[in-house]
Amino acid sequence: MKSWMLPSAYGAGGLYRTETTRAQAPEPEPSLSCHACRCDVLPWGGAPPEVRSNRCGSVGRSAVGVSRAGQAGEVGSVFRCELAAHLAVHGLRGRAVSGLDVPAGVWPVRLDFETSDPTDDIRVTFSDGRHAYVSAKRKIDRGRPMEETLAGWLEQVPTLGPDDLLVIAGEELIGPVKHLDRALRRHRAGLPMETGDESGALALLIDRLPSQVLRLVLDRARVLHLPGSTGPAPHRDLLAALMDFVVADTQGHRAVSALTDLFHRQAGAALGSSVEDWVAALTASGVIVLPDHGGPVAMRLASRRNAVDSYRARLTAEAGRIDLSLLADDLPPLVVDDLIGGLRIDVEGERTSSFLLQYLRRWRRMLIVGQPGSGKSVAVREIAAHCASHADAPAPIPVSLPRLLKGQPGRLTLDGLVDDAVADTVPDADRSPRISMRKSAKGVCSSSATG
Repeated sequence: MKSWMLPSAYGAGGLYRTETTRAQAPEPEPSLSCHACRCDVLPWGGAPPEVRSNRCGSVGRSAVGVSRAGQAGEVGSVFRCELAAHLAVHGLRGRAVSGLDVPAGVWPVRLDFETSDPTDDIRVTFSDGRHAYVSAKRKIDRGRPMEETLAGWLEQVPTLGPDDLLVIAGEELIGPVKHLDRALRRHRAGLPMETGDESGALALLIDRLPSQVLRLVLDRARVLHLPGSTGPAPHRDLLAALMDFVVADTQGHRAVSALTDLFHRQAGAALGSSVEDWVAALTASGVIVLPDHGGPVAMRLASRRNAVDSYRARLTAEAGRIDLSLLADDLPPLVVDDLIGGLRIDVEGERTSSFLLQYLRRWRRMLIVGQPGSGKSVAVREIAAHCASHADAPAPIPVSLPRLLKGQPGRLTLDGLVDDAVADTVPDADRSPRISMRKSAKGVCSSSATG
């Protein structure tokens, strides 16, 4: 599988603007904040705003000259990324998202942006397979934000699975919307509304929804309130504290910034990512995820990544190595640079020999036959080393059939092949979760020939 990342439309950090205007006061220099770390952008010796530096060291474009609608849209985009980071952090910790009222053992494992769904801001996939269709509105009142959300929910209803949710998420809840979450909780519990505020909040939905879908929507609707998520640090401090448990050297803040940066790019390109991608993004940004096959989700995935990386490194180290022990026990192996590049094969139906790599890149399946000593085992080992050295290629599984059949005759399973392949490479503690290796190995299986 290949992942393509598109550059952010807002440059490094994606800056947004906040300002306070007072009557009869001279306009102050715009106050900018860095999307990467929420620091203020400092003036830089009279340099134009476009080249000012942030405290965190990033450089991004200024928001000077952005219209009010543009400012609102960009702040809304920032809120969506913060919301995505909030969901991803809970997924990496293996924790249920407070406010969504899902079972304790259910957490986000994938986020998709700008989907083809009627409610298209974010589609959340959970560990038990259910989905949440999220409408992200930074400020929610009884007017247009709520009306747009309900219109999307109505179109979404026919596609809902048994446990799917309809979510409206906001940073600032205004008027009756402040009480909607509590009203919906009491409705799901079969309890009457306690206050007029709760009754008024529930009426926002009852008065606008057709009777035939009203009960279903009330049962599936959730309100996710993230106050202060686009402002100063408190919300990020909470997420950073959650991440500090799974990353090294208290890199929680850096981890959250890496996630929001990833989601900023993906939201602009209508892409999606899984929990495995989130761990990969953290690693690529220099954040060390602590490996522990018995820990939270992020730590288990880091442990599996380490196991696969160790396995690939061992196969790659075999590249170009020719064993001469059959000639004499004390002869060291001969190492040939780019051995696979010089291997040639005779292809059935063709008159001349061809380079092995030429067909390796074109064919999904290949059977190598030849006389004893013709180089079949060397070719298989070189193919494995070549694939293992490319991170985007599936992890190869070279198998010694004689050894495998001695160990479990008549029972060739994928788990058996993986166990045999990693027997001398991956520690026992990291070998139990085979699913990671099975996913990495999908599409490639090399079989060592004998004779």
